[in-house]
Amino acid sequence: MKNKINKALAITDKKERERAVYLLSFLLPLIMIVAILISKHVFPFGDKCILRTDFYHQYLPFHAELQNKLKNFESLFYTFKVGLGTNFITLFAYYLACPLNILLFLVGDNYVLEFITVVLTLKIALAGLTMSYYLVKRYDTSSFIVIFFSIFYAMSGYVGAYYWNIMWMDNIVLFPLLILGFENVQNGKKPYLYIITLALSILCNYYIGTITCFFFVIYFIFYNILKEKKLKDIGFNLLKTGIYSLIAVLISAILLLPIIFAFKTTASSDSTFPSKIKEYFTIIEVIGRHLPFTTVENGIENWPNLYSGVACFPLITMYFLSKKYKTKEKICYAVIFLFFIATFSINVLDYIFHVFKYPNSLPCRHSFIYTFLILTIAIKPLLKFDSVKVKDITLSFAIPICLFIISEKMMKNDKVGFYSVYAAIIIMLIYLIIFLKYKSKKTDKNILLYVAVIFVCFEAFMNMYQTSISTIKRDDYMKNTQNIKAITHGLKEITNDFYRVERDEMKTKDDGAFMHFPSSSIFSSSAYADGTAFYKKVGMEASTNAYSITGSTPFMDSLLSVKYKVYEKEEEHAKVLNLREIANDGTVYMYQNIDTLPLSFVLTDDFLKNFDMSSGNPATVQNNFSRTLKLGTVLNKKNVEITGTSAKFKTEEEGDYYVFVRDKGIKEVTVNYPTTSKSFKNLNRGYFIELGYLDKDVEMGLRNDTNEDQLLVEIFRFNFETLKKVVNAINENAKFTIKSFREDRIYYTMDVRNKGVCTISLPYDKGFTVLVDGNKVETKKVMDFLLGFDIDKGVHEIVVTYVPDGFVLGTILSVVGILALILLLAIDKTRAITKKQS
Repeated sequence: MKNKINKALAITDKKERERAVYLLSFLLPLIMIVAILISKHVFPFGDKCILRTDFYHQYLPFHAELQNKLKNFESLFYTFKVGLGTNFITLFAYYLACPLNILLFLVGDNYVLEFITVVLTLKIALAGLTMSYYLVKRYDTSSFIVIFFSIFYAMSGYVGAYYWNIMWMDNIVLFPLLILGFENVQNGKKPYLYIITLALSILCNYYIGTITCFFFVIYFIFYNILKEKKLKDIGFNLLKTGIYSLIAVLISAILLLPIIFAFKTTASSDSTFPSKIKEYFTIIEVIGRHLPFTTVENGIENWPNLYSGVACFPLITMYFLSKKYKTKEKICYAVIFLFFIATFSINVLDYIFHVFKYPNSLPCRHSFIYTFLILTIAIKPLLKFDSVKVKDITLSFAIPICLFIISEKMMKNDKVGFYSVYAAIIIMLIYLIIFLKYKSKKTDKNILLYVAVIFVCFEAFMNMYQTSISTIKRDDYMKNTQNIKAITHGLKEITNDFYRVERDEMKTKDDGAFMHFPSSSIFSSSAYADGTAFYKKVGMEASTNAYSITGSTPFMDSLLSVKYKVYEKEEEHAKVLNLREIANDGTVYMYQNIDTLPLSFVLTDDFLKNFDMSSGNPATVQNNFSRTLKLGTVLNKKNVEITGTSAKFKTEEEGDYYVFVRDKGIKEVTVNYPTTSKSFKNLNRGYFIELGYLDKDVEMGLRNDTNEDQLLVEIFRFNFETLKKVVNAINENAKFTIKSFREDRIYYTMDVRNKGVCTISLPYDKGFTVLVDGNKVETKKVMDFLLGFDIDKGVHEIVVTYVPDGFVLGTILSVVGILALILLLAIDKTRAITKKQS
């Protein structure tokens, strides 16, 4: 066995050793992640899955929608399946631009989750491979020591915290190659690796790609000082880097430009520079975030995830103590490390580094760069380990152990447990033994290297297992998925009209994308800011990056053309609630809203002039709509008795009831029904509490579960008679007939009695072009959100098409960027031929 190990680790040919390093750097993280998945019973090794947070709510549904589009050759410009309709290029650029996703068309509809899991596992392994490639090329080494640091990069605290944020993992894979390409440019080598990897970085995820570009501004100064470049050379490098960076940005413009244009319409674009400088935590506390088995942070707190292997502590210490490295170099690295720590803990730098906006949870999104830098320095002493003295090794371990003991006493947060400190010390002592044994002449160094690889894998595996890859039951997420897909797909066979569908009990706000039905709900960083404002005004749930049908009344269902609802149990009061059952399979029930407006309708100029949405009370807003039409109210207010933090009322008649909590400081309310109770959360998002159908003389109670403030509520009963009058009045003014539609083109006719504004229940977007009788017309916002345009009396043919704003210009710029890259290649080729001939 010993001879086999020696033979494996003592490969004399440098190229063969390099290939072995690359292979092991890929395979070992792959094996460890697969082992974790098996041990945690992840499907197909059990009944669990790794869905969590945004992976649960966004990434899986959006991947399912991309798969649907690829398989059915649908337009990638637009989708009806989220948020009344949205720019799909923006979704693609933010969530789905990984090149491997093209393989989704080969995967069965039921296994999109498993496809993402496999791709994620491969990305973690590829991160190990690209890190090893960088270290081999940067330090001109083929040492198996490289494997240690490749493993720690692939299994870092950043990956452990954000592995489920699959849209960022592409940049983790690309970053070592990007840095290598950048350094090649500074050293006068060919720029193609830099241009291509920077373009890919921006294309795969523009946000992390932009953060990386911020870093390169700093790294340019740092690297040129480190290499002691002359001022003339620095100027030339700056010019070259600028030109090559511009070419990369141009290549990525096909996605970058549309998302920049779209970003202006989102609530995520709101940003205010901090007025005061504030420190989140101390340097000692930041050091604690490097420890193993530290609870990862991916919520709203600002803690960075910095684990990069316990051995890095003594190795970094060894580096700074060594006389083999120039003082100037050490100062440069010390400055850049302190700078990164400052970006984690000082609010202004945190704001700037996150592209001039505080992150909405998921803090320190740039900390993978810091981890990379730590590892590239930690390897340096090991590559010259033969020159390191035993006393220096001992001191290099003693200093961080003392620092850990001090930090345990000083750390005041609960994000670092005492067990992390003890574990770090124990692991460090084991590394100390390995290092000292390596210095001993009696020890077989190849065997010791083999032991070290095993222990590094053990440490990285245990940390990832303990702190990462949480699971839920797969069936809990997938329950009734296929039934709902089948029953909603059947709608296409019974109607050629446009419609939207919503689930009575949503699993996520992006259910429509996951199960392929047109929806009015969305959770996405690309959600329209106007949509958030509109939904809140009319009493439906909305927040910064999301708005949904939750809190919707039958009037809003009608206005937004939500023609069908899916229930997972039979609705016994369907007739009273104006619903008609049209299909069921025993587990899933499909109901039609009887009085629903079509996709497009005409509102008169007088109506829009008099309709007021500014009251702040959604019941008033909805009633103003029907009152402006002089048709009464759709929500009739009922008596309620308020006593401090509680309220109660008795129904005077059967019907569909709603509650509005006027105090936005109250986030949670419990509703007591006669035989049960139900808690409603996030009420500060402004939505109606849907009580559902209640019989006559039912006593109901409500309780403020948020604070001790008075529970200021209003009770309403919905008036279906008024709704019917509203729908009839609008339909009488204009007859809508749809001819054909796909997700980037709608063709229909309108027979208009009274001129006004033709309103389409799609979000207003500059990407829409509307032709009325062949003539382009100017579009406008209706009710501050919906798409509209002026229309005269008469019969009109209308064609609505969509091309994302900025896409045409972005495509042109991308072609220019590709041509510039080809030109560079041609110039290089010509120079090479000329040089050869001379």
